[in-house]
Amino acid sequence: MTRVAGHGLLREGAIYDENGHLPHGAVVRSGPGRGKCECGSLSEVLPSTAARRRWHADHKGEVGPFSSRYESGEEGR
Repeated sequence: MTRVAGHGLLREGAIYDENGHLPHGAVVRSGPGRGKCECGSLSEVLPSTAARRRWHADHKGEVGPFSSRYESGEEGR
C-alpha cells in the first residue's frame, strides 16, 4: 500500500460518526460506520472495516502524487 503524507487511515479503520468523532469515545472497528483520514476527509457510511480500508485506498489515489489533484496543487484539500 502506498503511503501518502498526511493521509493515513485513522485508528486502522475505526468507526467515526458524521461529525468525525468516535462514537462514545470508543474505538470500534466492526460494523457499519464512516472511515476517517488524517486529512479530515470522512467516507460515507460503509458496512465494514474492509470497506473503509478500500475507501481510504481510493482516497489516497485521488490525492496522491500520481493524481491530477496533486499535479494541479490541490493535494490535501
